[in-house]
Amino acid sequence: MSSIGGKLQKSLHKIRAGALGIPLPKHIQEVSIQYSLDSRLGHMGAKKFVKECLPSLYYNNYGLKFNVNHRLPNDQTPTFSIISNNKVIYSYDMRSKQLETISSDIQKALKELHHESSPENIKEAHKQDYSPPSN
Repeated sequence: MSSIGGKLQKSLHKIRAGALGIPLPKHIQEVSIQYSLDSRLGHMGAKKFVKECLPSLYYNNYGLKFNVNHRLPNDQTPTFSIISNNKVIYSYDMRSKQLETISSDIQKALKELHHESSPENIKEAHKQDYSPPSN
């Protein structure tokens, strides 16, 4: 019984504190992933990403809409997209890439996105955009 509990504990920890355990900024509306279940033509990395890394991202962004389409024709490119204000603000081509590469590239992008949306950076952006009224 303890080995089952240990495995469950390990799995839950992996989901909670996984590589993509990053809360996304509030302005993000949706995360969209498109890939084919058929592993040929470069879809294997995307398939593994959805199985191994996406649960961690979902766990840390529970209220966010996740659109996962696994019925993409095999000749089309598997993509990971982040949508805000009905516009794609980040898109990543996952074709013919291994899981580790996909995970690290998306992790870097999510950290940058989170950094850009921090209150300090938003205040700085507003300071730069502000111009005093002319007399």
